[in-house]
Amino acid sequence: MKAAVKCRKRLRNKRGYHCKVCVSVYFNTRVLYSHMKTTHKNEKLYQCVKCQGQYNTDLDCHAHYKVVHTRKNLKCKQCSYRTYNEYCMTNHVRTHSDQKLSCDECQAQLSSASALREHRDCHHNKTVYLCNHCNKLFALVLSRRLHVQGKHRDGFPCRLCHEHLDSPIQRCRHECLCHKRARQ
Repeated sequence: MKAAVKCRKRLRNKRGYHCKVCVSVYFNTRVLYSHMKTTHKNEKLYQCVKCQGQYNTDLDCHAHYKVVHTRKNLKCKQCSYRTYNEYCMTNHVRTHSDQKLSCDECQAQLSSASALREHRDCHHNKTVYLCNHCNKLFALVLSRRLHVQGKHRDGFPCRLCHEHLDSPIQRCRHECLCHKRARQ
Protein backbone atom coordinates (compact mmCIF):
# COMPACT_ATOMS: atom_id res chain seq x y z
CA MET A 1 0.00 0.00 0.00
CA LYS A 2 2.89 2.36 0.76
CA ALA A 3 4.16 2.09 -2.82
CA ALA A 4 0.73 3.04 -4.20
CA VAL A 5 0.50 6.04 -1.85
CA LYS A 6 4.00 7.21 -2.81
CA CYS A 7 3.12 6.90 -6.49
CA ARG A 8 -0.07 8.93 -6.01
CA LYS A 9 1.88 11.64 -4.20
CA ARG A 10 4.39 11.71 -7.05
CA LEU A 11 1.64 12.09 -9.65
CA ARG A 12 -0.04 14.91 -7.70
CA ASN A 13 1.05 18.50 -7.96
CA LYS A 14 -0.69 21.84 -7.46
CA ARG A 15 -2.69 21.50 -10.66
CA GLY A 16 -3.98 17.93 -10.27
CA TYR A 17 -3.04 14.34 -11.11
CA HIS A 18 -1.01 13.95 -14.31
CA CYS A 19 -1.14 11.01 -16.70
CA LYS A 20 2.35 9.49 -17.13
CA VAL A 21 1.69 8.77 -20.81
CA CYS A 22 -0.03 11.86 -22.21
CA VAL A 23 -0.48 15.46 -21.09
CA SER A 24 -3.92 14.95 -19.48
CA VAL A 25 -4.49 16.29 -15.96
CA TYR A 26 -7.27 15.11 -13.62
CA PHE A 27 -8.64 16.45 -10.36
CA ASN A 28 -8.77 13.08 -8.60
CA THR A 29 -7.14 9.65 -8.85
CA ARG A 30 -10.38 7.85 -9.66
CA VAL A 31 -10.77 9.74 -12.93
CA LEU A 32 -7.05 9.32 -13.71
CA TYR A 33 -7.29 5.54 -13.21
CA SER A 34 -10.39 5.40 -15.39
CA HIS A 35 -8.47 7.32 -18.07
CA MET A 36 -5.51 4.90 -17.75
CA LYS A 37 -7.77 1.83 -18.05
CA THR A 38 -9.58 3.10 -21.14
CA THR A 39 -7.15 5.30 -23.05
CA HIS A 40 -3.86 3.58 -22.25
CA LYS A 41 -5.09 0.03 -21.61
CA ASN A 42 -2.21 -1.51 -23.59
CA GLU A 43 0.46 0.57 -21.81
CA LYS A 44 2.03 -1.38 -18.94
CA LEU A 45 3.78 1.26 -16.82
CA TYR A 46 3.99 -0.55 -13.48
CA GLN A 47 6.07 -3.65 -12.84
CA CYS A 48 5.83 -6.11 -9.94
CA VAL A 49 9.07 -6.11 -7.93
CA LYS A 50 8.94 -9.88 -7.37
CA CYS A 51 7.83 -11.45 -10.67
CA GLN A 52 8.23 -8.58 -13.17
CA GLY A 53 4.55 -8.81 -14.17
CA GLN A 54 3.43 -5.59 -15.85
CA TYR A 55 0.28 -3.63 -15.01
CA ASN A 56 -1.66 -0.63 -16.27
CA THR A 57 -2.02 1.20 -12.93
CA ASP A 58 -0.23 1.19 -9.58
CA LEU A 59 -3.44 -0.08 -7.93
CA ASP A 60 -3.55 -3.11 -10.25
CA CYS A 61 0.11 -3.79 -9.53
CA HIS A 62 -0.44 -3.46 -5.79
CA ALA A 63 -3.51 -5.73 -5.86
CA HIS A 64 -1.50 -8.35 -7.79
CA TYR A 65 1.34 -8.14 -5.27
CA LYS A 66 -1.02 -8.46 -2.33
CA VAL A 67 -2.84 -11.49 -3.75
CA VAL A 68 0.13 -13.35 -5.23
CA HIS A 69 3.14 -12.44 -3.09
CA THR A 70 1.97 -11.72 0.47
CA ARG A 71 2.14 -14.14 3.38
CA LYS A 72 -1.62 -14.11 3.76
CA ASN A 73 -2.03 -15.58 0.28
CA LEU A 74 -4.91 -18.06 0.46
CA LYS A 75 -5.49 -20.69 -2.22
CA CYS A 76 -8.59 -22.81 -2.67
CA LYS A 77 -7.85 -26.54 -2.28
CA GLN A 78 -10.43 -27.48 -4.92
CA CYS A 79 -9.70 -25.00 -7.73
CA SER A 80 -7.26 -22.28 -8.79
CA TYR A 81 -9.04 -19.44 -6.91
CA ARG A 82 -6.66 -17.25 -4.84
CA THR A 83 -7.28 -14.34 -2.48
CA TYR A 84 -5.73 -12.55 0.47
CA ASN A 85 -9.11 -12.03 2.15
CA GLU A 86 -10.29 -14.78 4.52
CA TYR A 87 -13.95 -13.70 4.25
CA CYS A 88 -13.79 -13.99 0.44
CA MET A 89 -12.19 -17.42 0.74
CA THR A 90 -14.89 -18.62 3.16
CA ASN A 91 -17.60 -17.51 0.73
CA HIS A 92 -15.75 -19.09 -2.18
CA VAL A 93 -15.28 -22.46 -0.42
CA ARG A 94 -19.03 -22.52 0.27
CA THR A 95 -19.63 -22.61 -3.53
CA HIS A 96 -17.91 -26.04 -3.62
CA SER A 97 -19.96 -27.52 -0.78
CA ASP A 98 -23.57 -28.43 -0.24
CA GLN A 99 -23.72 -25.92 2.63
CA LYS A 100 -26.12 -23.20 1.49
CA LEU A 101 -27.56 -20.07 3.05
CA SER A 102 -31.33 -19.98 3.28
CA CYS A 103 -33.58 -16.97 2.64
CA ASP A 104 -35.77 -16.31 5.71
CA GLU A 105 -38.78 -15.34 3.60
CA CYS A 106 -38.96 -17.98 0.86
CA GLN A 107 -36.35 -20.62 1.85
CA ALA A 108 -34.40 -20.18 -1.40
CA GLN A 109 -30.94 -21.80 -1.09
CA LEU A 110 -27.98 -19.59 -2.05
CA SER A 111 -24.25 -20.26 -2.01
CA SER A 112 -22.91 -16.97 -0.58
CA ALA A 113 -23.85 -14.03 1.60
CA SER A 114 -23.64 -11.69 -1.39
CA ALA A 115 -25.96 -13.94 -3.44
CA LEU A 116 -28.42 -14.02 -0.54
CA ARG A 117 -28.27 -10.22 -0.19
CA GLU A 118 -28.85 -9.78 -3.94
CA HIS A 119 -31.76 -12.28 -3.81
CA ARG A 120 -33.40 -10.38 -0.93
CA ASP A 121 -32.90 -7.03 -2.65
CA CYS A 122 -34.38 -8.31 -5.89
CA HIS A 123 -37.29 -10.41 -4.62
CA HIS A 124 -38.22 -9.14 -1.16
CA ASN A 125 -37.08 -5.53 -1.01
CA LYS A 126 -39.80 -2.91 -1.10
CA THR A 127 -37.35 -0.23 -2.29
CA VAL A 128 -37.34 0.58 -5.97
CA TYR A 129 -34.81 2.63 -7.91
CA LEU A 130 -36.02 5.14 -10.47
CA CYS A 131 -34.20 6.01 -13.71
CA ASN A 132 -33.85 9.80 -13.78
CA HIS A 133 -34.05 9.80 -17.59
CA CYS A 134 -37.12 7.69 -18.42
CA ASN A 135 -38.78 6.97 -15.04
CA LYS A 136 -38.34 3.18 -15.39
CA LEU A 137 -38.25 1.32 -12.02
CA PHE A 138 -35.60 -1.21 -10.93
CA ALA A 139 -35.30 -3.56 -7.95
CA LEU A 140 -31.49 -3.26 -7.81
CA VAL A 141 -29.22 -0.22 -7.92
CA LEU A 142 -26.89 -2.18 -10.20
CA SER A 143 -29.73 -2.88 -12.64
CA ARG A 144 -30.53 0.82 -12.82
CA ARG A 145 -26.85 1.71 -13.29
CA LEU A 146 -26.48 -0.80 -16.15
CA HIS A 147 -29.70 0.50 -17.71
CA VAL A 148 -28.45 4.10 -17.58
CA GLN A 149 -25.07 3.11 -19.04
CA GLY A 150 -26.71 1.13 -21.84
CA LYS A 151 -29.72 3.28 -22.72
CA HIS A 152 -28.67 6.76 -21.67
CA ARG A 153 -24.92 6.70 -22.33
CA ASP A 154 -24.35 10.41 -21.82
CA GLY A 155 -25.79 10.32 -18.30
CA PHE A 156 -25.13 13.55 -16.43
CA PRO A 157 -21.63 14.76 -17.31
CA CYS A 158 -19.58 16.73 -14.78
CA ARG A 159 -19.20 20.31 -15.96
CA LEU A 160 -15.50 20.36 -14.99
CA CYS A 161 -13.95 16.96 -15.80
CA HIS A 162 -16.77 15.50 -17.99
CA GLU A 163 -17.03 12.28 -15.96
CA HIS A 164 -20.48 10.75 -16.60
CA LEU A 165 -22.68 10.20 -13.55
CA ASP A 166 -26.01 8.42 -13.12
CA SER A 167 -28.10 11.26 -11.67
CA PRO A 168 -28.08 15.02 -11.19
CA ILE A 169 -27.66 14.46 -7.44
CA GLN A 170 -24.56 12.30 -8.03
CA ARG A 171 -23.19 14.96 -10.40
CA CYS A 172 -23.71 17.68 -7.79
CA ARG A 173 -22.08 15.54 -5.06
CA HIS A 174 -19.18 14.69 -7.41
CA GLU A 175 -18.62 18.33 -8.33
CA CYS A 176 -18.72 19.44 -4.68
CA LEU A 177 -16.39 16.70 -3.40
CA CYS A 178 -13.96 16.30 -6.30
CA HIS A 179 -13.70 19.85 -7.56
CA LYS A 180 -13.96 21.81 -4.32
CA ARG A 181 -10.36 23.04 -4.68
CA ALA A 182 -10.73 23.72 -8.41
CA ARG A 183 -13.48 26.28 -7.78
CA GLN A 184 -11.53 28.24 -5.16
